[in-house]
Amino acid sequence: MGLADLKKNSTPSSSTHRQIQTSQLALDDLIDDFINDASRYASGQEVLATNQSKVIDLERQKARFQPEFRSNLLSNQQAEETVLTVKKGNGPVRKATFTLTESAIAHLATLANDCDVAKSKLIRFLIEHHFNLSPEQRRAKEKSIIVE
Repeated sequence: MGLADLKKNSTPSSSTHRQIQTSQLALDDLIDDFINDASRYASGQEVLATNQSKVIDLERQKARFQPEFRSNLLSNQQAEETVLTVKKGNGPVRKATFTLTESAIAHLATLANDCDVAKSKLIRFLIEHHFNLSPEQRRAKEKSIIVE
């Protein structure tokens, strides 16, 4: 069942309980708006929310992991801030299933809460960041991470 299947296509009927119907129609509109926003989010489109002003700048986050980048970061902070733009693919977003450890799930939840970004979007950021590394940097990063 998809989100669109949850929508109600109700038509108002004449009844003595107009107040109940009015509040029910308002609730139906809220539900439809929620479903539409969820569908737009799943397809990678912009969601109409007020909390989307926070954007993660992956280049600035690099400093936490690469000491040689810290000196460049200080000079870049005086310059105009730029945001790394990740282009979306042509197709819609597809569902995927991954197995994560309990600690990875907890870390992901903490990151999502700290930066107010969806977990799936954080995973896409991390994939894009790892993809943009050179093969040598990837191997070094993979060797520096111990998974038990």
